[in-house]
Amino acid sequence: MSRFIIPGLIIGSKVSIAKFGAVISSGEPSKTVSADWLPVPPTAEAPGPWLYMGRIRTSNPQIETKTGEIEGTNDGGTYETEELQLTTKRKFLFASNYITPEFLQLSFGLAQDWGTEQVVFGSGSPQIDVYVYTEWTDAYRDGARIMSACMQGRLRLVNPAKAASDPSLAEFELSVIYNPLCKLTPDEDYAGA
Repeated sequence: MSRFIIPGLIIGSKVSIAKFGAVISSGEPSKTVSADWLPVPPTAEAPGPWLYMGRIRTSNPQIETKTGEIEGTNDGGTYETEELQLTTKRKFLFASNYITPEFLQLSFGLAQDWGTEQVVFGSGSPQIDVYVYTEWTDAYRDGARIMSACMQGRLRLVNPAKAASDPSLAEFELSVIYNPLCKLTPDEDYAGA
């Protein structure tokens, strides 16, 4: 792929999730979504275990570094400090004005998927183990796909559900976990020109 520079690009984003534990029985034998098995990316004809998260308002990867400072006298006899990068925290954030069952499940601390009567703020987890699949598109080029990426992690809410006269905003944060099955793939047909 050649290098390209695009001024003023407006990036669109599509996001779907596959929850760990979802069983796919379309083939023999059936498979369960897990850290060891990543389902094929979703398509309109074959969504598989992937759940569409609505029209995405914003999405962005985020890398936070944790640093530490060491100080002392160097070989030349002068005192100096050096900042070292100790670790990184990787996240993928996305927001939508569309309310999904996962938003309600996480907002009310439900132990099971949305759709059954449950104890509110019971033993539910504030996170869901998932794969997130995203495609970034070029709004100026009729939605031409720029790239696709899949990430494994723990999905959490940034904001709880709020009943108000303004449109609801579901903001999610994926705390990314390294998995060699997860890749970013630039679209071969996208030249950016």
